[in-house]
Amino acid sequence: MESKSLDGESLSPSSEKLFEFLKLRIKGQDDILKSFVKKVSLSDSGLHRKDEEPLHIALLIGPSKSGKKLLVKSLAEYMFNNSSAFTYIPGHYFFETLSALTQNEVNIGDYTYQENNNPDFKLKAKLYHSDFEAISELEKLLQQNPNNKDLQERLDKAEKSFEASSNIFLREFYELRSIIFINHVSDLNPTEFSMLMELLEHGVIATKNGRVSFKNSIIFISCSNVVDGEDRVEQGEGIGFRGITQKKSKEDSNKFYLDSRERVEEYFSPRFLSLVDRVYMYRPYEVDAYMEILKIELARFHTDLVKKYNFPVVIKMSDEVKKFIAEESLDNPALGIKLLKSKFDKYIRLPLGRMKDRGLVKAGDKLVLKVEEKTVKFYKESRPSL
Repeated sequence: MESKSLDGESLSPSSEKLFEFLKLRIKGQDDILKSFVKKVSLSDSGLHRKDEEPLHIALLIGPSKSGKKLLVKSLAEYMFNNSSAFTYIPGHYFFETLSALTQNEVNIGDYTYQENNNPDFKLKAKLYHSDFEAISELEKLLQQNPNNKDLQERLDKAEKSFEASSNIFLREFYELRSIIFINHVSDLNPTEFSMLMELLEHGVIATKNGRVSFKNSIIFISCSNVVDGEDRVEQGEGIGFRGITQKKSKEDSNKFYLDSRERVEEYFSPRFLSLVDRVYMYRPYEVDAYMEILKIELARFHTDLVKKYNFPVVIKMSDEVKKFIAEESLDNPALGIKLLKSKFDKYIRLPLGRMKDRGLVKAGDKLVLKVEEKTVKFYKESRPSL
């Protein structure tokens, strides 16, 4: 019988769902997202290396505002239905934050937001506990009335229900997960970096207040300004993409991306990199990615206009306008999304605010944006006569 090759590269349905969820929120970094989802799916398969290790350790390298923290927040939203459901550890307060995490022995994986913020998990927990209490009560009654067939039938039924609910609940309880975000790892001093190495190697850190375990945690380590020596800072050649201060072609961006990978290997010790499951290199954004992000930014602005400002207006932004703002945002790629949002404010938010104050735009108006004379102009669509 002829053997058939099996596909070990394609994503599973659950991993594909996570990938699509992240791709809707993070633009221009599809390679990173697919690679990340493939790595994380290993823990779902039950083939993770060791029980005491963190589930996944990711080193995120890239420009400021390139989507590193957005990946963390999006994963928290997907896992726990709460984009703030992660433990934030800033590099310059690394030791203080770890010490504050516990006064006693703690397993961070047991203190995940899943238990507190997931309604489905709460329901399963409630069914588990209610079934357990019902069995206890029926057993007491049966001890008092050992020949009561009705009680025995009810007890048998309750035990079957409990077995089903406990299988579901206990499996999820012991698989509780947490997300840890260590930001600006280059701010750690040598002692703190040794503690981080202990965390990565053993999944545990011992502090003066107790022992902190990172079992069942997905750990993100972010770095945007690592440099190989002070001279490179002065020359604007940091791997945090400080070196890109002028508009760059796609070829220049790719070269800088490859150079940055080499600098990561120069800066971090081989032992540290061997403890990281994956290094994710964020590329500087290009025009197409910025245009996609502008669509998201405009949708958020429309929501704010209605809910926050009680000023519902419709703004129509053509691809020409998106491209103009996106290209303007390439002036300094080191600023990443921060510059794009600044350009959005310059060409859309601030002019709209001034026109509102002067009474030129009213609630319910429909506005069309056009590129004229190297800027964005507003035009009001005439309302149909009744």
